[in-house]
Amino acid sequence: MSDLIHAMHAATGNDVACNEEWHHRPIDVVLPMPWRVMLKWRVSTLAGFEGATKIYLNTISPIMLRDRVVEKLLTLREAGWLAPGPQDRHGDQMPSPIHCGTPADVVGVLCSGAL
Repeated sequence: MSDLIHAMHAATGNDVACNEEWHHRPIDVVLPMPWRVMLKWRVSTLAGFEGATKIYLNTISPIMLRDRVVEKLLTLREAGWLAPGPQDRHGDQMPSPIHCGTPADVVGVLCSGAL
């Protein structure tokens, strides 16, 4: 998981302010619940609405975000800054993105553009 979070921070770069939110199973819930980490980019310019309500609008589309992150991840992978992904271990045969076994597999699938 740390490899995945490192890759996302590296793809974000130093020019984008961001917050990490870690979500896990509450103590009083008995059912299994996967934990997750959300990396929230601060890319909007604060205006009256955001300043008054503390509700921040997302000004980047999901497609633009994907294009930006995947391009940066590919560059970082080629430079050797990311942990090995499945393409480094399995050659041309990519595992199913549904059955990724490790965080490094997820980074590999993100880098391949399969998502």
